[in-house]
Amino acid sequence: MLFVTFLAAALLAAILTRAFIGWVETKNIAAEENHRSMHKGRVPVGGGLPLLVVAILIGCLLWPLPAAGQVLLAALAALAVVSWADDVMTVPAVVRFAAHIAAAAAALSVIPPDRLVLQGLVPFALDRALSGLALVWFVNLFNFMDGVDGIAGIETVAISAGYAVVVALAPHADAGLVPLAVATAGAALGFLLWNWHPARIFMGDVGAVPLGFLTGWLMLDLASRGYWAPALVLPLYFVADATITLLRRILRGDRPWEPHREHFYQRAAKAWGNHAVVVRQVLVLNAALVGYAAVAVSHPWIGLGLAAAAVAMLLNNLGNAAPAASEAVAPGKPVAARAGTPGAA
Repeated sequence: MLFVTFLAAALLAAILTRAFIGWVETKNIAAEENHRSMHKGRVPVGGGLPLLVVAILIGCLLWPLPAAGQVLLAALAALAVVSWADDVMTVPAVVRFAAHIAAAAAALSVIPPDRLVLQGLVPFALDRALSGLALVWFVNLFNFMDGVDGIAGIETVAISAGYAVVVALAPHADAGLVPLAVATAGAALGFLLWNWHPARIFMGDVGAVPLGFLTGWLMLDLASRGYWAPALVLPLYFVADATITLLRRILRGDRPWEPHREHFYQRAAKAWGNHAVVVRQVLVLNAALVGYAAVAVSHPWIGLGLAAAAVAMLLNNLGNAAPAASEAVAPGKPVAARAGTPGAA
């Protein structure tokens, strides 16, 4: 039944996203080319909306949703509304961050008090405060990392499917949110049909922000059940790339909130002139991270060590990328993504 859920979500998302492309084109909702972008011309934005609709519909219609899931969906809906408004028009940063904080607080409220995300290393109040901060950061880093075709969709598939794998292997784990995770993975795969390089549509804030919240919350759920190592392993590439890049910019005196093209994957995409080459490498790494997360269920430090080594290798490869003559982009040729701008791809 979970396989049916995955396939149904993938198929419906592919169909709805294609229809949505035509609609946003008529409404002139598109990403404009600018001096920080890597795409040429205008590309429709907002493809995360049909992705979310399909994930929620399939995940809820085919399976009963636990009480925690209902709170999660309410928070997702609120984030989607604010983020869609930000795609269509500019929403003040204070409003966006207030929505992120409120959603994080709602998510943490459904974790039972006897379950500590940080494994009892700090008092309860500090555990919840740090967990909320981590979730808000993950929402934003997920948005920052959505800068080339397909990368955020690949990450969504990997984290959501990885969550289901870990729960299946974990003794006595509650599988209540597994159907929603599987439906989300399937919907993201269907969306990728139109978002793969060269992208026909970008995910937009309406997709990146709620999906960052959903996948981040799934990781907090794992950690609060004692599976802290898989929760660190599954999103490790996104966390490492975004965090290291941010720290570099802060140490250099740059304004960290300004759009840029300094993430490891962005530098590689610019050097190689092809988003798909970069994203395929991220895909292979994420497949390995799912395997390492499975190892981490019973051998936490081994799984985490293997994951850290694999992520370090990829970051080194991307960071040292050199232009390839055979893959260089000819002048005027579209690269079809907005790099360094939150919610671009």
